[in-house]
Amino acid sequence: MWFQASRFERLGRRIAAAPRAVLLALAALTAAASPGVIRSDVQAPVAVALASGSAASDADSLAFGETLLVELVCDAGLWSAECLASVSAVSRALADQSGSVAQVDSLSARSRVVLDGGRLALQALVAEVPDDPAALRRLRARAGADRPSLRGVAAANERAALIQAKLVPGASPREVHALVESLRAKFDRPPSVSLAAASRGQREHELELAARSDLASVTPAALLGLALLAALAAGSVRTGITVGALAAAALVWCAGALALGRVPLGAAAEILPSLVCASAAGIGFPLLQRISNEQRAGRELGPAVARALGATGAPLTAATLAGTVAFASFALASRPASRPFALASACGVGAALALVGTGLPAGLLAFRRGGAGRPAPVSSSPLGTLFDGALARLDGALRAHRPARRWLVSLGLAALALLGVRQLRGDAGTGRFSPAHTPASDALDVLARDFGGTALLRVVVDSGAPGGAAEPLFLERVQDLERTAAEQPGVGSVRSLVDAAVVPTMRAEHDDDPGFAVVPPTRAEVESAFDLFARDAPERFRNGTDTERRHLAIDLVADARDVRAVAALRRQLEARAAVLFGRSDALRVVGEDFAVAEESERLARVAPVAALGAIAAIAVVAALALESMVAGCLAALPAALAVFLTLGAMGPLGLPLDAATSALAALVAAAASGPALLYLSRVRELAAVGADLHVSVSVAVRDVGRPIAEAALASLLFLTLLASALPALRAFGVLASAGVGVGVGGALIALPISIRTFRPKFLIARTATSEVETLSRVRGAGRGGEE
Repeated sequence: MWFQASRFERLGRRIAAAPRAVLLALAALTAAASPGVIRSDVQAPVAVALASGSAASDADSLAFGETLLVELVCDAGLWSAECLASVSAVSRALADQSGSVAQVDSLSARSRVVLDGGRLALQALVAEVPDDPAALRRLRARAGADRPSLRGVAAANERAALIQAKLVPGASPREVHALVESLRAKFDRPPSVSLAAASRGQREHELELAARSDLASVTPAALLGLALLAALAAGSVRTGITVGALAAAALVWCAGALALGRVPLGAAAEILPSLVCASAAGIGFPLLQRISNEQRAGRELGPAVARALGATGAPLTAATLAGTVAFASFALASRPASRPFALASACGVGAALALVGTGLPAGLLAFRRGGAGRPAPVSSSPLGTLFDGALARLDGALRAHRPARRWLVSLGLAALALLGVRQLRGDAGTGRFSPAHTPASDALDVLARDFGGTALLRVVVDSGAPGGAAEPLFLERVQDLERTAAEQPGVGSVRSLVDAAVVPTMRAEHDDDPGFAVVPPTRAEVESAFDLFARDAPERFRNGTDTERRHLAIDLVADARDVRAVAALRRQLEARAAVLFGRSDALRVVGEDFAVAEESERLARVAPVAALGAIAAIAVVAALALESMVAGCLAALPAALAVFLTLGAMGPLGLPLDAATSALAALVAAAASGPALLYLSRVRELAAVGADLHVSVSVAVRDVGRPIAEAALASLLFLTLLASALPALRAFGVLASAGVGVGVGGALIALPISIRTFRPKFLIARTATSEVETLSRVRGAGRGGEE
């Protein structure tokens, strides 16, 4: 089959025949992949689909991309000459950036409807900045009499103004950041005028910079930690340096493969070094332990390497394949922003197997001390001695017959995990990743304080027929929907063509009487208002309705930092629209923030399903490797335990599933599969030579338990993420370290208990022998045995 031990023994003999050639080949491949380190890019997350709902229609013209919100806080007040001049200057500066900015809305860019000589016309709300106090007071009084015209551009405290700049589709985060910095350099003059700007692109650029900086610091820390741990486990500094160098080469291979496939790394790129180092430890430590065992049996280093690869190569390869499949299943179930990380993780695990599985034996053979036949034995390390004593005590505790207590503990853990999983929630936005106390994050607080929102959201209402947007009854229902939106928590202001064109036109036709600020009673009057804006302000009119005049857009300045609030807002508006218009498809939400809220809800729904998929993948691969479905189920048991306890802990802790933590299920499952397969393979190997089941279970705990426990210490390398500037990755580091520890505990505790309880037939000895022998020795003697 695919995981025959004889194939790996042959590979070991070939490595022993030419170890320096193997090292040279690996070095050449690493050198060839090294340009990928330079070309690899840490990019911001890919945006989710802009609009949810049905297929494309004419309403798609009302969809918009990113909006840049610029707030000016004026010490002298909004209606001072200095503040109005600053608003006009910033608006002009943004409008001049035609390559990046599609439309600008501000106090100086808005128009009001006037009746000039019996003819309706548009006049600038602030035509020019007055230069005397009396004119400023008149301007303030006129604006105060028409408060709806100030929605979304003037703060209620009259100290701040908001400029809304709709950016052209496809504007990159770097372009947005450059635009914001140019505005800050020109117009930020505290304390008289303070500028605060926020946009998704700016936050993603700051996130990208923080991820690059963290990656540069986390990578050497993880490699150094791995080298120190390997030196302690092997009792040899040379071996530690070798393992660390091979892990570094695996990172280079991974970077080269990603650069070749033009796969950009996301903000979670700094997880990759810790993951690769942990994988290298999980592969290298059992291999070193088995080589040492073979040498203690009297074999030279070359034959010991061949037999060690024959014994550990199949389970380690199967575990790597299982981990790769688990990450692939996560990539299929995750959002586009998480898929590059899933692909990078699968690539890193595979590269660690290829390099450590071949490079470590070749390094031991090529650089043996003084031509001696063996390196420093692993058993001589103080760390190994410590684990030997702990494993002996663990084996003694596991042999105690306490079925009632064990069943009670198992049911309790299952209940707690289930309750925790039910509390899981998703957060697909980039807000949790954003570093604290940056210009963009501080600007969000300022915007929420002064304008009640941090982003511009949009909903599109369908009248049901071309020209239906001009029906007075439809517009009255739109006004009702706007009032519902304004009453929702986290909504600062609401505005549409009803407020910008229809109602002001009706008021202007009646001598600016506020009592006539209502929807006109006839369709002709509405059409007159629409025609006025279509003629004198075509861009604003196209921004508010489509060419058929069937759909109407409603813009909301809302606090989008909490995706749960955005999702609740969507549900409220959809329910109210269904009541008002009698159709469930009358309202359509557009924009990144609504899409992120929807994706966040989907993350919470699919996380348990994706976790089950990863566990099932591990069970299938293990069944193929051990040629038994029962073995596959047993191998998946530690993974299931680790995955659901990790997810169950996230719920009560209030940690949501995001682009990073959603990968925890795949990572923890992959980490638990290696110890499980190693342990089951050793038990089966002992059973094949006739050892009693209870003896096999105990010997395997002490035999493979030590390298498994030593490799589990590599999970502490995830704690290097605590130094990250990104809050989400700090939480990921703690959860990953704990989850890997639970997986190892499941392999060394749950598997022995399950085997002794259920006594699976594939692990029961068929013959009796007087001594416990290795599977390689059994095959060499011709007595047969299953791998």
